[in-house]
Amino acid sequence: MNAGQDRTEVGRLLREEVNPKLNNFDYLFVWGTTVASAAKSIVPDKVPQIFNTVADPVGAGLMQSAESSGGNIAGVTNEIPLALQMETALKIFSLKRLGLLFNPREKNSMLVRDKISEVAGKFRFELIDLRSPPAEDMLQENLQKLKNKSVLVDAVYLPPDSFLVSNAQLIGSELRAAKIKSIASIGTFIEKRRPHGSCS
Repeated sequence: MNAGQDRTEVGRLLREEVNPKLNNFDYLFVWGTTVASAAKSIVPDKVPQIFNTVADPVGAGLMQSAESSGGNIAGVTNEIPLALQMETALKIFSLKRLGLLFNPREKNSMLVRDKISEVAGKFRFELIDLRSPPAEDMLQENLQKLKNKSVLVDAVYLPPDSFLVSNAQLIGSELRAAKIKSIASIGTFIEKRRPHGSCS
């Protein structure tokens, strides 16, 4: 089931399509922090929930700890520690101002924002917030600001946010056009950033 990045549709699907058919399911597989959080609150604990592509399941309130979920839920994290990501990036290029594209409606993005703010202090770079919620044209507006240099950054960090991942090709294309480096949190951004037929 695809909710098309619409939180209202996620709720409708869980209430109207999943809940009435729970006896037909061995488990519920969900993708991303927003959907996993909604499923945990809407779907009874009757069937196990397995989540995927959740950077911080404990911080998102899906699990009590990394050792014990505390419920009928389990899954995998795709998180690489931010300090390690930044340390690696800084070996390749210098950084004074880092743009952060993030979706303020996704818990996962907000958790990453908090963590990267801490890392910015450690590595002494300024973090420039580029709020990009899906319901508005903010992503396109922020990409345009980067292209026309009304917002100046040395690089842009791309968090593991399902909305941003679904727009990876657009983001990659616009950042290349603006000649701005990017630091991708997950491989999907790299896989989708080049048009078909291009090579590195």
